[in-house]
Amino acid sequence: MILGGEAWKKHMDFVSAWKAVSIAFTGAFGLLALLTENKHKETGRLTRWGKLSFGGIILSTGFGALAQLKETSDEAAGREAISNQTLTLVKQTGDAVTDIQRLLSPLEVSRVSIAFRFSCQGRALILYWWPAAELPSVRSASEVGSISRP
Repeated sequence: MILGGEAWKKHMDFVSAWKAVSIAFTGAFGLLALLTENKHKETGRLTRWGKLSFGGIILSTGFGALAQLKETSDEAAGREAISNQTLTLVKQTGDAVTDIQRLLSPLEVSRVSIAFRFSCQGRALILYWWPAAELPSVRSASEVGSISRP
């Protein structure tokens, strides 16, 4: 399909256009080389048209190769970016599936036990068991164990 006008602009970026122009120039310089006299018959040296054809073919081929390298590099970078996006998406999907599995699986707890250890000696325990008005006077820690609740 041959594109013309605005359709051509939409589908051609700079690198693709440069490649197309480079191919066209290479062909044109090749035709110029075929249709003109390239060498002097007596000296064997290149004529003006021969030099122009040779230089044009070399330059347009070189610029075409550079455009191809640029396009290949851009495509590789694009593939790497898509690959990274895909990897991120796969990881996020895996995390989402794990979260959904956690939500859907019932929590089965058959028994829960909690054990507390604390010292039965100390002022905080005594104050808990006896209100301040009923607290007997304690002079030493040895008397704490001997206090009984009235």
